[in-house]
Amino acid sequence: MGSFIIKASIRQRKHNIKNDFTNDIKKLQSGLTKARYKAMVEANKDPEYVEKSKRLKTTRNKVAKMTHGGRGGYTHIKMRYVKKYGEHPTPEKVKEIADTVVENKKYVE
Repeated sequence: MGSFIIKASIRQRKHNIKNDFTNDIKKLQSGLTKARYKAMVEANKDPEYVEKSKRLKTTRNKVAKMTHGGRGGYTHIKMRYVKKYGEHPTPEKVKEIADTVVENKKYVE
């Protein structure tokens, strides 16, 4: 009977350590989320940022509609680029391709 009590207490100790660890992670994540939210609120006060993000969003959405029935435009361009050239494009390159897609109404690299 004595060995059972020891095993149980060891099991409990393991459990407590695990809980402490997950709690720490949760605290960290909530802190990060708060920081991100604050940054977002600050960024949205800046009219230049808002305008830029709107432009990017509309371009991406248009591309998404034109390429494979709306599979996220940005990712789709990246996938096609990697398949063709074997390397990842820079965000500027993706934007350039997206603009040409919107102008030509079809996917051209």
